[in-house]
Amino acid sequence: MHLSSFPLDDSLDLLVVSRSEAGDELRRRFRESHAFLVRGVLSKTTVVLDEDLLGEPWFTDAHLQTVLAHEYAHHLLGDAHGAGGREDEREADWLAHRILVRRGEMSAAELTEEMFTRRYHEAVADVDGEMLGKPHVRRVVTQFL
Repeated sequence: MHLSSFPLDDSLDLLVVSRSEAGDELRRRFRESHAFLVRGVLSKTTVVLDEDLLGEPWFTDAHLQTVLAHEYAHHLLGDAHGAGGREDEREADWLAHRILVRRGEMSAAELTEEMFTRRYHEAVADVDGEMLGKPHVRRVVTQFL
């Protein structure tokens, strides 16, 4: 287990935890997700990442960038992780793509776009108008991107 500054925003922390070191609650969360956002438990808002993924042969740097951008999107959107369900996830996936393109992480942006299309049966670009029509999403894009 190790704690470091979150690479996309140093006002957040990144906690990388192995499932073998995790308690029951963390192991349960890792069965549902590769990473998740925790607010109000540690001194900073923290992204908790499943360390075991980092050693998986299929898990590339693009996958890591995608996961981190997705969790950062939840943070920027102010989501209480898990409370909003599928639409919160869709917004975070869409915004993660925007974050990755803005940062020039094109391999990760392409992976995010593929995952978005597979998960929601629509292209990222096809929902730009819908997403930017949501005041809370538009505020994040205007303020941070």
